[in-house]
Amino acid sequence: TNPDGSAAAGRQMFGVTLEAPFNLVGGLATGDRNVLSGHDWYGVNIVTPEAYGNRIVGNWVGLNAAGDQALPNNVSGVALDGDSSANWIQNNVLGPAPGGALLLAATAFNSVTGNLIGTDSTGTRLLPGHATVLSGGSLINRIGGEDPSERNIAAGGLEIGFWWASDIVLGNYIGTDVTG
Repeated sequence: TNPDGSAAAGRQMFGVTLEAPFNLVGGLATGDRNVLSGHDWYGVNIVTPEAYGNRIVGNWVGLNAAGDQALPNNVSGVALDGDSSANWIQNNVLGPAPGGALLLAATAFNSVTGNLIGTDSTGTRLLPGHATVLSGGSLINRIGGEDPSERNIAAGGLEIGFWWASDIVLGNYIGTDVTG
């Protein structure tokens, strides 16, 4: 984005691409947050079998820095592909993108918990656009959990099984906001 996070700043293919293990992108403190928006392809791209054990935490992907308007990446917000595995996507705000806010393709054993998907940063307002979680060609990814802190708010819905998929989906609010 531009320096104040309000608009895309020159087009780049990806915000962050991970091809190695055990990276941390973001964090739980506000100052650790990245705004990964307005890219030609993905805000975060985790690709290759060597990309495992990575943590994407507390970022705003596909939103402006204020967290109140969509600033989509042109394909998907976060993409896990290329046989990447055992990555954590936690406590992010994932705005809409034409190819879905989150794409899980040819990936396994990932954890997607505590995210706001398709809403503003408060989780109360649906942002316009395609804000689904898409999963296909994937195996045993956990989307949500039994504890309320693991719940994803998937305002735009989930699409599991394009191609094929065998994921675990539990405890999420789907098609609604944080109030359920």
